[in-house]
Amino acid sequence: MVVAAAAFGQGDTVNELIHFALTKTSLRSPSTAWGVAWALLLGGDWMQAEALLHETLKSRPDDPNLLAMLALCQGRRGKL
Repeated sequence: MVVAAAAFGQGDTVNELIHFALTKTSLRSPSTAWGVAWALLLGGDWMQAEALLHETLKSRPDDPNLLAMLALCQGRRGKL
């Protein structure tokens, strides 16, 4: 839901869902962290998305989707 809300530009809903995920899971699951990172990426929060993607990559270092998302975040932050 958080990714869909971010895709439709519903910032308040995104914030509520991220807060909910943090309180219920502490983003310990790589899938949850990836979903939140994706939502943050869609919302343009490059720094937070990058941080979560780095955490997610610890469990799946060769995942091409995560690497592409990380490259996008770093490119947007001028980290070429």
